[in-house]
Amino acid sequence: MPVLEELEVSGVDVEMELHGVDTDLSDHPSLCTLSLNKFTLDAALKALPTRLEKLTLNSVLIDPVIGAVPVYSFLNGLSKLRVLSFSSLSCDIGFMIDGYFSALESSLTPDLTILDIAYCNFTAEELVPFMKKGYLRSVTELGIPGIMGMNDSITEIMIDTMPSLKMLNLSLTEVTGYSVKLLADAPNMNLERILLLNPATPISRDAIEYGRSKGITFR
Repeated sequence: MPVLEELEVSGVDVEMELHGVDTDLSDHPSLCTLSLNKFTLDAALKALPTRLEKLTLNSVLIDPVIGAVPVYSFLNGLSKLRVLSFSSLSCDIGFMIDGYFSALESSLTPDLTILDIAYCNFTAEELVPFMKKGYLRSVTELGIPGIMGMNDSITEIMIDTMPSLKMLNLSLTEVTGYSVKLLADAPNMNLERILLLNPATPISRDAIEYGRSKGITFR
C-alpha cells in the first residue's frame, strides 16, 4: 500500500461510488491532510486515520438520507487534529463535534487551532457547550460565517472561554458593534483580525474605529 500523506478530491456535481473497505481510511496511517470538495459519496465514511491533522469537507453529501439529518462518528479518535473545516454540509455537525471532543482523554488539551463551520446545519447555541467546557481554548482561528443565532450574547461567552483567538470570521451573522467593542476590550484575548462581511445589522463606524484603535484589523 502506498504511503499517502495528503489527499484532495474535488468535483462538480458528481457522485463518487465507494465500495466497502474504501470507506475506512484508517488503513492509511500516514495520511495527515484530507480535503473533499463538491461531490456526493454513496456511502458513509467509517473511520479516518488517527494521525490526521487537517480535515476539510466542502459541499459534500455523504450517503444522503431523504427526510433525516445524517449523523456520523468518523471524527472520533482524531486526537492530532489541528484544522477542521466544514462548509455547506447538511449532516449533524453538533453531534460529530461533540463526539470528537468527548472521545478525547480528559487529560488531553485538544490540538485543534483552526475551526471553520460555514453555512452548515449548526447553530451558535450548539457551539456554547464546547466553549464552556474549554474545548476551544486553544483555537486561534474561528470561522462561523452564516451560522444561525450568532449574536452579541454568544460573543460574551466567547471572550471568557477562547483566550487564544487571533482571527474571527463573523460574516453574515447577527452581531452588532457591541460585539466589536467587547472583543476589542477583552482582557484575556488579543484578537488581531475580524472578518465582517454583510452582517445582518450594519456595524457602526465608531465601533470599527474603536476596534482599530485597539490593534484589530477589519475586512
